[in-house]
Amino acid sequence: GEDFEDIVWVYHAYGDLRNWGSNYGLITGSSTSKTCCSYMYYRNTFNNPQNAWVIGFVFAVEDNVIEAHSLSNGQSSFWPGGPPMDWMPVKESAQEHFNPKSGYSSFLGTPYVASSDIPSTWPLKDGEPYWPGRMKPGSSEADRYNILAPFSTSSRDIFYAFNDRNNAGKDPLGLRVEVMSYDYGAAFAAGIIFYDYLIINTSDKDIKDGYAGWYAKLGLGWTDNLDLYIGSLDSDQDGEVDVIYSYDPKFYDPKGWNTNTRNFGMKMVKSPLSPDGEELGMTDFHVFKVDDQDIGPKTDEGMWPIISSNPDDPDIEGDPSFYFHGDNVRIDDTDWIPETYEDGAMFGFFMMSGPFDLAAGDSTRISVGFVLSPDNETLKSDAISMQEMADNDFLGPSPPPAPSVTGVASDGKVTLYWDNGAETDPNFEGYRVFRKYGSSIFHLNKWGKEILNLKGDVVGHIPLAQYDKINNIKGSDPFDPYINLGSDTGLKHSFVDTNVTNGLAYVYAVTSYSAPLFEKELSSLESSISEKGGGAIGNTAYVVPFQEAIGVIDGSSSEDTLFPVVDLQQYPDDSYYIKVNSILPNLFTGHEYEVTFTDTVFFFEDTLYEQGFSLFDVDSGEFLVENMMITDESGDNTPIAGGVRLDFYGRDAQGTDAMWVYGSTVKDGADFPYWHARAFGPAGDDFYEITITEDTRSVEASSGYGSSTYQIPLRIMNATTGEDLSSNMFVVDMIGKFTDDDDKYGGSSGSWDLLPGGANWNPILSTGTTTYEKDADKILVKNAEGKNLLLIYTVHPPDGTPPSIGDKFYVGPTNPFPRGQSFRFSTIKSIVDPDLVKSELDQVRVVPNPYLASAAWDIGRATRKLAFVNLPPECTIDIFNVAGEHVYQIDHKGVRSLGTRITPGAGRGFTYTRETKGVHEWEMINKNQLEVASGMYIYVVTTPSGYQTTGKFAVIR
Repeated sequence: GEDFEDIVWVYHAYGDLRNWGSNYGLITGSSTSKTCCSYMYYRNTFNNPQNAWVIGFVFAVEDNVIEAHSLSNGQSSFWPGGPPMDWMPVKESAQEHFNPKSGYSSFLGTPYVASSDIPSTWPLKDGEPYWPGRMKPGSSEADRYNILAPFSTSSRDIFYAFNDRNNAGKDPLGLRVEVMSYDYGAAFAAGIIFYDYLIINTSDKDIKDGYAGWYAKLGLGWTDNLDLYIGSLDSDQDGEVDVIYSYDPKFYDPKGWNTNTRNFGMKMVKSPLSPDGEELGMTDFHVFKVDDQDIGPKTDEGMWPIISSNPDDPDIEGDPSFYFHGDNVRIDDTDWIPETYEDGAMFGFFMMSGPFDLAAGDSTRISVGFVLSPDNETLKSDAISMQEMADNDFLGPSPPPAPSVTGVASDGKVTLYWDNGAETDPNFEGYRVFRKYGSSIFHLNKWGKEILNLKGDVVGHIPLAQYDKINNIKGSDPFDPYINLGSDTGLKHSFVDTNVTNGLAYVYAVTSYSAPLFEKELSSLESSISEKGGGAIGNTAYVVPFQEAIGVIDGSSSEDTLFPVVDLQQYPDDSYYIKVNSILPNLFTGHEYEVTFTDTVFFFEDTLYEQGFSLFDVDSGEFLVENMMITDESGDNTPIAGGVRLDFYGRDAQGTDAMWVYGSTVKDGADFPYWHARAFGPAGDDFYEITITEDTRSVEASSGYGSSTYQIPLRIMNATTGEDLSSNMFVVDMIGKFTDDDDKYGGSSGSWDLLPGGANWNPILSTGTTTYEKDADKILVKNAEGKNLLLIYTVHPPDGTPPSIGDKFYVGPTNPFPRGQSFRFSTIKSIVDPDLVKSELDQVRVVPNPYLASAAWDIGRATRKLAFVNLPPECTIDIFNVAGEHVYQIDHKGVRSLGTRITPGAGRGFTYTRETKGVHEWEMINKNQLEVASGMYIYVVTTPSGYQTTGKFAVIR
């Protein structure tokens, strides 16, 4: 039926704890043949459903219990053919909440619900995959369309929704339940799965005294393995039971499965709120013996007394002592179980929270975590970790973000470049480079030599290269001996691979990894390489190295080394300069570019107050990059833009800069600067700008320098904070203090100008008997607390040149490059020289020649082929047999290109490059799409200009 089509799988398979579940209220267990064989199990024990038979969500009010587990017992009729459950997927789930045609399905052919790491399972919106569920804090709506799933909380986030419209025999309450579930591939949470329920009252009636929680029947094996106990513990030692778990008192393994008999615990990690705003927590827990064909009470009236902890309810099924144990009528004692059942048994229980009210249109939240632990003490610490993660929106420690990678192919060489975005993570430690063969990232080749643990499980791969910080965090991870933390090599953002064969396809991946969290005893975490359906992620690059085409003159830069620009001319000051690296000459445009410097860097989502650079295309009037970080100690962190990568070699950034910004009209005098400045301690590492303005402002004399008021055409800003300090200026006018020494200090108190030798010039400076620091006029700048920030020496020597309106004077920490400095260069486009093509055309060859079927070479598509090499960028290749019959024509266009596949909303994509190919593969089929026969063949290569060359090759089958 229509509802039946909406029932699909919920599958968690990243960590040690795995689960086949469904989207109609049952975490495990099944009431329908469509999701039969549903259970939670330990990794590598798929044939032994050892940890949970039935776990189902329950919402209850008096004598109206909405659940799905009561049909999960014994040989109940499956639906269709049997009754529907109380909980059913919301209508149209197959269109709104998952893609029923995703191609991802179980062994029964049932599709998966929307799973964050499998974009093809997402529903479509405007023809694009769209994430329908909740997202981690800080995500944007655009992230819903990003198949890289930046919104993910875990390794696999899952979303589905169900409601109570089919509530059997009772009126529905109008409940809609939206579920997010999470599992983790990282070692610290590999044994944990969370289910987070948002319960929404969609009706127009308030719900009073409701309870929410779960029914569970835990097990450790098939029906002939019933020897288990149920236990309870107080993990955080606050005096209240908060974890319920199953464990096996005896090792029972009749089928030789080598079952891993761990403690299987469940903890309510979020719960509805009490009237005072506090979480209720687990308020009711009752455990009772069942068998493999039973689940305990089956009617709403029979379940309600247990859920609400009322042993006096006359509708209770059987003796109340069957359900209530110990002195606490709401929370059962579990000590009776091993005392009563020496060999163990099978048990069911309710774990509930309530009572609480849910107003019409309102919602509440309840969540549960499941964990596998080897013993009770570990279970306690794992339960605490689960609670910490739940309190942090189910986020645990995470690896640094994966870098975005570009691969550049050339003749016998592949060069990788990646960004430094991973270094925004405070615990970032390094990068690993991996490589595998194959024509796509979905190929089955390995990412290097496998690393095996003592059990023979694959726990990683040996990287092609590894680069890490120089910080003495190296060698084996103290918390995971199979992880190598590096050898203090220093960071790099590029890698050259010369161990490649032209024509073979390679896939590269660069991962980032963290340092161990020593205080939490957590091992290093590594970003993943995604190979799931729906596309690749940005830390992979697919590259095929090829021989360069003949006749090509590569593009180039006008300058390899850039020196400062003064009056639009390069000025060779070798204390600071820029190197231009021509990485992708195929992208060169022939335009002119200008490099300028900034006070801030946009480092992904952060703004850093340090010197950065921008690259401006003078011809197009557009910035290629803005506010990017200059070269750091790695030497290769700057981005590729316009086909070049710039390396910055700056001054030693020590001390304070006090200088006019480049472009100002100021010229110093022969013996004196026009201005100079000193920064005091409270100025810190902030940057300050003094701008010459058209308007003046009234400024008082500094204390001890008279009482005059001056008209000053200056604006002073703290460029770091944006604070305007203009009202905190004071004039230090020497004549105001030494009123009788006008022969030394000239002018009159109250006068101030910018003219050379004007009101601010003090004649005593020309005598050579003093210094400008002592006897020049000055501007004192204070902060809001009245502490001195800057002292600006306004010398104004007669042989200097004054500033103009708009000129800026800069005071702040010394930058690698002077503030306001600029550099210029241009590029030259790549061209094909017809004369060069003509002179080199006789280099065309066929390889292998002769072609032997037993030695067929494969460039990744597993097809037999030969190749024409040393070709020009464009030509036709006509192939004839020795009888002169035309066999095939090849239209060769070895176009240079750099591609980036970006999905809507994605910030990064899968990058690939093809240099100008001088190679063309032929699969040895004729015009009729049949394989050519053994024999001798003649080829004729013709260029667009009409130049030709001929040759022969043999095929031996």
